Amino acid sequence: MTSRKPYTVDLVLRALGVSARVNGTVADPYSLDGLDLGIEAHAANLVGLQKAFGKSVPTVGKTVLSTHVSMQQSKLRLSRLQLGLGDGRIAGWLELDTSASIPDLQADLTFTDLDVDKLLPAPDQPAGTKTKSATSTTDDKIFSDEPLPFESLSQANVKATLRANNLMQGGRRIKQAEVKIDLSSGKLTASLLKLASVQGELEGELVIDAGDKAVPSVMIKLKVPQIETGELLAASGSSAALEGPLAADIFLQGQGNSVAQLMATLDGHVNVLMENGSADAEALDIFVGGLSALVGTMFADQSSKTRINCAICDLTFRQGILTPQLAVLDTQYSTVFAEGQVDLKQEQLDIKVSPQSKGVTLSVAFPVRLHGKLGKPGVEVEKTGALLKAGELWATVVYPPAALVKFTDLGDGKQNPCVTMVAEKAGIPLLDDVGKVVGGAVRGTEGVVKEVGGAVKGVGSGLGKFLDKAKSDPDSAASEEGGADGITEEEDDFDWD
Repeated sequence: MTSRKPYTVDLVLRALGVSARVNGTVADPYSLDGLDLGIEAHAANLVGLQKAFGKSVPTVGKTVLSTHVSMQQSKLRLSRLQLGLGDGRIAGWLELDTSASIPDLQADLTFTDLDVDKLLPAPDQPAGTKTKSATSTTDDKIFSDEPLPFESLSQANVKATLRANNLMQGGRRIKQAEVKIDLSSGKLTASLLKLASVQGELEGELVIDAGDKAVPSVMIKLKVPQIETGELLAASGSSAALEGPLAADIFLQGQGNSVAQLMATLDGHVNVLMENGSADAEALDIFVGGLSALVGTMFADQSSKTRINCAICDLTFRQGILTPQLAVLDTQYSTVFAEGQVDLKQEQLDIKVSPQSKGVTLSVAFPVRLHGKLGKPGVEVEKTGALLKAGELWATVVYPPAALVKFTDLGDGKQNPCVTMVAEKAGIPLLDDVGKVVGGAVRGTEGVVKEVGGAVKGVGSGLGKFLDKAKSDPDSAASEEGGADGITEEEDDFDWD
């Protein structure tokens, strides 16, 4: 029995302001099996389609489409895709396999010069009504209890690589980015492979596991040696609240079916270093919700910009409790310290921000306490008593010296002035090689890191013996009898209490 000759297709269509040509072959016109078509289409605009199909059609200018469509045994493939939307374009390929009970989608797409907001339909809003803020509730609750649509993750399997070049969204511009997406059996892994504002090796990953688990889990990991803060915070046509290079190490995870549940179970850490930056008083005041008293700890007046010499931040999250283990910001006007706690489950905070003036008259040179509900915090300026003088605030900072080890690898932290300040106040002047020696001896073992404090107090005999041993033979220094860190009980005289 001879096989049937494929049908030839050659169509020219003009409708709703769109001109298109479809040419190629199809083996079975009813099932579309054996489809092999080239498609070209163009339109001066999409007004005609909008009238026919409504606001789901985006408002763009000239639109041009060129692609090849094939279908074999329930597998539909769009290859050599070139779609021009106004000044933007989308290129790449897609493949959809519907042979199994759960459809399988694979794609490799590049988005260039696109304004995403113009491609999304505007939400319908009855006349005379105002948009209600997502965080505006009667009890000032900001974390929603509404269930997240985790079940949708089980509706398809997806493997895709998405690239963005000069992408606009929400008034912010992404110069270049690349994301790899893997969705299988309800588990989504999104890996950030490239971001233009990041210098050096980037580690970024989002994992949402809603497969066989009774309670979905979410994990976020991000580690960047240097990222330009201004590019993240500045909207189009406006100045950024903060500018300057920033290094970050973030690991957060939580469980739950809603944002509120995820925040209430949040565990992890956020470590941040910044150096040689600047802050805009007016923009920062808007960014932090109009907390002028808080902004005043850094600025001489509300219309000024100030130089940020450095910043160091070590935040821990334990079952929804956020605690600043160390938070220091050094500006041209003051050195600012933060301490306290934020309960993400109850949405309560109690944070005290204390400035140490550098002799310049500040708008608010007094400690500022933020307390109460996260959605509507109370602000108190503590004007009672004399201002703390140089050194008095440092005396209140209790931070394990060995904990600085994690900052020596974060953005080359051993050269950051704030790392040096904290180290000196803790009695460990960070010489050029100290971060390298200590880091090499204890990296990766929290229990060992905790014990290094006895060896790195000051520059006394304990430090001298440890450094001499570590420099000559780091491996033996770390394994010598007397502990995993090579420190005897006699040498370990640092009082951690």
